[in-house]
Amino acid sequence: MSVQDDGTMGPQSAGVNAAAFAAAVEAAWVEGEAGWERLARDWAAVPDGSAAPASAADGAGARTGAESAAPGEVPLAPPAAAPCWWEAPPWEGHIADEVFRAIVALYVAHFGTYTPDLPSREPGLLRAWLREHADDAPPRVAA
Repeated sequence: MSVQDDGTMGPQSAGVNAAAFAAAVEAAWVEGEAGWERLARDWAAVPDGSAAPASAADGAGARTGAESAAPGEVPLAPPAAAPCWWEAPPWEGHIADEVFRAIVALYVAHFGTYTPDLPSREPGLLRAWLREHADDAPPRVAA
């Protein structure tokens, strides 16, 4: 992946494979905080053949998300993730493992794969599952 003039990377950066970029971001999202920190470390390195921006070349402002901000600097934070489907009713962010696994298995059986955003993109299966289990009180985990 390449570094843009402002030191950031994006799917439109020269030399960036959009599928690889999306896969790396999705993997970091799935891993949570540790994934975002790993991604920040991985992308902080300038690939061979790319010129580092002047601020990164002299070390000014070159920090990863794991480092603390100096006084007056804004600390780096991972991008805000889109709300997950289990954060909506009826679970409100507290879903039992067996329910989560059943819904993931449903998506894997239908689509051959599962990603955290799939129920949001393809809500029909989730709605059908909720209708089938409408009489069940949604199992919740202790908060």
